[in-house]
Amino acid sequence: MNENSPIFSLNLKPKYMHATKLSETSAAKEVKEKCRS
Repeated sequence: MNENSPIFSLNLKPKYMHATKLSETSAAKEVKEKCRS
């Protein structure tokens, strides 16, 4: 499927946003853990 198609954007952008938020929060946690040690 073409990534620029509106259907692709509507269906997958929320999932991508959620995934990037999850990876950002896990990365932030890792950084905090490294700072503590």
